[in-house]
Amino acid sequence: MAKIALSSSQILNIALGAIIVVGSLASVKYGNFGGVSFDELGEKYISKSDVKFSDLPQDMQKHYIDKDATIEQGKDGNLYEDEYFDEQGKPIPDSELTPQDFKRMVNKLQKTLLFVQHDNLLMANEKNELSKKLERARQRT
Repeated sequence: MAKIALSSSQILNIALGAIIVVGSLASVKYGNFGGVSFDELGEKYISKSDVKFSDLPQDMQKHYIDKDATIEQGKDGNLYEDEYFDEQGKPIPDSELTPQDFKRMVNKLQKTLLFVQHDNLLMANEKNELSKKLERARQRT
């Protein structure tokens, strides 16, 4: 077999190509790409299972709907009121109801609907979590 002599430009191209390949492999292996390292994750962050709603600051808790209050409102609240009251708390006869009174009633019903939808969402999430736990338990046995 005849030996092929490489010119200096071919050797330079091979060397630069090797440097690019080695550099890209090293960057993929050792690069962080904006993520969090495993060591930093264990030191600076809390596991999701360890976090509770009561751990949040009070100001942040006020931005969320209280599940217990939702349940209590559902038990105590009467959606079909026989009497309607004005801003001073005086009863309003049905014949004297104004569009403003109807707007307040609609707003109250919308808030009640929001509570009901939120409660249904919570129950659906709990149902999904329980069904996943049951599936995992069935797979183990």
